[in-house]
Amino acid sequence: MVKYVKFISTILASASLLTGCGGSTTSDTTTYTPPSGTTPPPTSKFTRDNTKEVVIDSTLNLVWQDDEASKTVKKQWLTDEKFTDCADNYIKESCLNTVGDTASTYCSQLVLGEYTNWRLPTVKEILSIMAQDEYPAINPAFVNAVPEIYWTSESDSPKSFYGMAGNFDFPVSGTSYKNNSLNVRCVKSLK
Repeated sequence: MVKYVKFISTILASASLLTGCGGSTTSDTTTYTPPSGTTPPPTSKFTRDNTKEVVIDSTLNLVWQDDEASKTVKKQWLTDEKFTDCADNYIKESCLNTVGDTASTYCSQLVLGEYTNWRLPTVKEILSIMAQDEYPAINPAFVNAVPEIYWTSESDSPKSFYGMAGNFDFPVSGTSYKNNSLNVRCVKSLK
């Protein structure tokens, strides 16, 4: 069941409308303002390894998951229990505790293309694979792509029950309740 998704604002200047985010429509929105001094990520060079089902970003030195599961796996940022502790009981530690059946745990346990040590991407990293002129809005090196919302590793704030996510229906980032089940695309750093 898709829970209410509050998806907000845009970091990319050209995206002016935020509709059809894959969840309930709402007029309750908040503007996300990137931290001052934030610059867009550098242009990346992507190479797909079909055998390992990954995409390598040689500019940012990252390996991206690009198997069938990257189109279908949906996880929560927090378990329902931790979300309740965070949202209703204001227990700060619960707001960042991703133990359990969560997106973060899924990535940390992933073994793909002989790679381990996967993690959720940062907002900057997920924005680096977005392609404004593509649909879904992702670099064409990624063959397993859907126009869905994907989790990042970032929380809206340490005490927040909102997590940051990237939307590949429109090339934007925003927030969603941490107990929503959103898509997961893992990344790892190259050494």
